[in-house]
Amino acid sequence: MSDSILLSPLQIGSITVNNRLVMPPMATFKGEDDRFTEEVLQYYKEKTDGGAIGLAIVEHCYVSPEGKAHPGQISISEDGAIPGLKTLADIFHKNGSKALVQISHAGAKSSPKFTEFPVKGAGNIVLNRDGDVPEPFTKEELKTLAERFAAAALRAQKAGFEGIELHSAHGYLLSQFLSPLANNRNDEYGGTIENRARLHTEIIKAIRESCGKDFVIAVRLGAADYVKDGPDPAAGGLTPEEGVRAAVLCEEAGADLIDVSGGLYGTERKGYPGTAMFTDISHKIKEAVTIPVAVVGRITTASQCNAILNDGDADLVGAAAALLKDSDWAKNIIRETLNS
Repeated sequence: MSDSILLSPLQIGSITVNNRLVMPPMATFKGEDDRFTEEVLQYYKEKTDGGAIGLAIVEHCYVSPEGKAHPGQISISEDGAIPGLKTLADIFHKNGSKALVQISHAGAKSSPKFTEFPVKGAGNIVLNRDGDVPEPFTKEELKTLAERFAAAALRAQKAGFEGIELHSAHGYLLSQFLSPLANNRNDEYGGTIENRARLHTEIIKAIRESCGKDFVIAVRLGAADYVKDGPDPAAGGLTPEEGVRAAVLCEEAGADLIDVSGGLYGTERKGYPGTAMFTDISHKIKEAVTIPVAVVGRITTASQCNAILNDGDADLVGAAAALLKDSDWAKNIIRETLNS
């Protein structure tokens, strides 16, 4: 099956990946002094060794100290982070993978316990485990925040990465803005999906201005909230239809890739099969945008990967849990595809 879509190259913005397998971002919680340790560098080396991963995405790194998500998270908030990032970029390139850094702000999920800053968010809705009521970002602070995301992206570019991925899933700040469960603003950043996606588009434009047209901008999009309570898993939160619209808005602002996930507080979907959890919504997004679409969500086998690509559900597939469990997973997927 040498003509499989999975084994074919794909253009993403200005770069070409050699196959359709993605190493999704997975937090290691093992940074020391907010830097990559040798253990973490070796972890990434092992997972991408052998050239089977077309696109590797580094675990989310915080763009501003008050937006740190948890102890052990890596910083990309100042220039001192660049040398460690360069070492990691060199590892990926030696292993034959193109690579992005996922960048994030935890917003209302952060905690003064490890940031020593007051909690701020899209609105004043409690999201962290300590019950801290967040103070909504002012419009002036959001302008500064967009600049910090752009500065973080420029650091990734200086370190040799092909691009960045904005973390807008799983309850972090950008997904807080998208979700009416976390965003109760009554200004131009709240209300309609166009308003709730406004910060996304402003950040994408700021990064494009800072890093140029050849720098890849991906968006990890929690495309529906799938809240756990209630008979309708999307009731009261970001709907799949709004997720599709958010993807279109991100493309129009200059994004090169939409990486589909789901869940504001988690990724459970009541009554949904245990595998390939987000392919229904990734299919809708792929129909609505012209840029490549990636999908994750309990994908484990070669047959699943090839079916997702052949059915037009996505252009790339990622499998975090499978790759975490078995560093040879991607190589085995390619081998099975070649022999099928």
